[in-house]
Amino acid sequence: MRIFKELGISSQGKVLSYDEFLAKGDWANFAISEEKVEDIIKRAEGYLEEEIPMLTLSMYHDFFVSGSRQPFVAQHIKRRDILVYLALAEHHERSGRFMSKLCDALWAILEETTWVIPAHIGHNPTANGAEYPPVYNETALHGVDLYAANTGSALSLVMLLLRKELSEISPILTERTEYEIEKRIIRPFISFHHSYTGEYGKKCNNWVTHVVECVLFTVGVCEKRQHVREAVVRRSMGYLDNYMAWMPEDGGCDEGPGYWSGAGASYFTALEELYDLTDGAVNVFDNQIIRNMGEFIYKFNINGRRYVNFADCSPNVSPDGYLIKRYGERCGSEGMVAFGKMLIAEENTPAVHYSLSYRTIRNLATKRLTEATVTKAERFVWYPDLKVMISRESEDTSKGMFLAIKGGHNKQSHNHNDVGSYIVYKNGNPVVIDPGNTTYVRDTFGPNRYNIWSMQSHYHNLPAFDGKGEHQGDVFRSVREVYDEDSHKLTLGLELAFERDAGVESYTRSAVLDGGVATVGEDILLDCEREIDFRLITVAEPTVIEEGRLGMPESVELCYDKRLSYSCEEFDPVGNSSVEKWGTEKLYRLHFTIRAKELKCEFVFK
Repeated sequence: MRIFKELGISSQGKVLSYDEFLAKGDWANFAISEEKVEDIIKRAEGYLEEEIPMLTLSMYHDFFVSGSRQPFVAQHIKRRDILVYLALAEHHERSGRFMSKLCDALWAILEETTWVIPAHIGHNPTANGAEYPPVYNETALHGVDLYAANTGSALSLVMLLLRKELSEISPILTERTEYEIEKRIIRPFISFHHSYTGEYGKKCNNWVTHVVECVLFTVGVCEKRQHVREAVVRRSMGYLDNYMAWMPEDGGCDEGPGYWSGAGASYFTALEELYDLTDGAVNVFDNQIIRNMGEFIYKFNINGRRYVNFADCSPNVSPDGYLIKRYGERCGSEGMVAFGKMLIAEENTPAVHYSLSYRTIRNLATKRLTEATVTKAERFVWYPDLKVMISRESEDTSKGMFLAIKGGHNKQSHNHNDVGSYIVYKNGNPVVIDPGNTTYVRDTFGPNRYNIWSMQSHYHNLPAFDGKGEHQGDVFRSVREVYDEDSHKLTLGLELAFERDAGVESYTRSAVLDGGVATVGEDILLDCEREIDFRLITVAEPTVIEEGRLGMPESVELCYDKRLSYSCEEFDPVGNSSVEKWGTEKLYRLHFTIRAKELKCEFVFK
């Protein structure tokens, strides 16, 4: 649904001028809530003792040699983090003690040849496949990737809060900053349609909402030319419509909760910015799809920081409780408001985003809640477009059994070959897991993506047939998806998720949680007798109780068909940050094997 277009909403003649916008929101004079000041000052004081990180040419080029993104990106982000915390601390104190180091960080960023990280150099209009930052002149356009947009937003926050102080040191500081923002962000944004914007018929992902969020803030607080302000707002609304054209009615984020903060949350923040920039004239918060997009984040919560982590998603996520609370208030979702309040009260939420300045201002100006609202999770959730089912034994997320399973296809954004995979938790703790993503490297988004172990169905809770697992591509998908509203049982046809040489004639998997018992049913017909190998991934090695019964983590008992031969292998989850994610250096892959042409069996967790 192209919301603005279909509702006939235009920003023509409604965009506030630079002076009107700043005066309306009193943006430059916002006060940081007192309980957050101590943390900000402490971080800023720590940065006074640190060197501004170097960003060398060899670090930039190393991505094309080793494939590793982290060395360059970590230093790139650290520079901006230093800048933002020093700016916030100086804004609060007005003492001058942070200004010298702040100016050094600011100048270092302004001197960077490009704000586009090496992994995204292809999004630079002048790159042409280069492995080094291109040469720019007054006509060559810079690229606007996620990190360039982040940088523009961070610099804009500094200009908003400390323009006067910077000018008193030297007008050159503000002049140079305005020049680089215009050249590297505003000019390319209004002059070039990047591939992620959906203007060429390509499916949008979270990039477009994230970039729009950053650029709208930048233009709101830094751009004085009215015709440019109007052009950016108009183009932003078009890009957001491109994104929504691909958004399903259920509002599900196929990239998972880990990317929701840069997808649904960025879309909502962009709507907040449009509302402010037009003094409320652009207002679509009451649209049902927008509400569905927001409610995704709390419905996918398992317990605490644990979230359903299908696709490229960590099992541990820390979404912005302040934003979630605002989102719920805007769209009338009591569930979101309660969930956001809980995250704030538990201090399980970020207040400062180094790159997302609008959120940072809103968050810091909001008092921290001390008493959490009692939240009740929805016990049964079905996303008919996303093809994900979630079932809980209890409304209390810390109690009882939890089951989630997905259908869909194997070309979703940030896809893993995981159609039909499921996870099981008890009392909010993992029993059977999706291992999650690995550290991003060059191959993560290249032709060798599915050579990485974590992307393969072999390391998800799925079977292989004579060693053949699922294949990537949108034709490899689930079919015959039936969700029973009464029993809350999901049935999926999985035969099309495998290539023909796997020999799968028919494969039906069902999943249901009834009380404290999760049952996964298997009904398989092959073209001939083959080895069927069901795999399950766990965080601890099970104990064998007897044939057909295993003691799983969290005192869960797994009962399986005695015809299946059980074995367990320990494996090293390379690149998975397994200790941080799961609390263990090793993970375990369970095998349940049989040679058969036809098989009906169940895996019962209780």
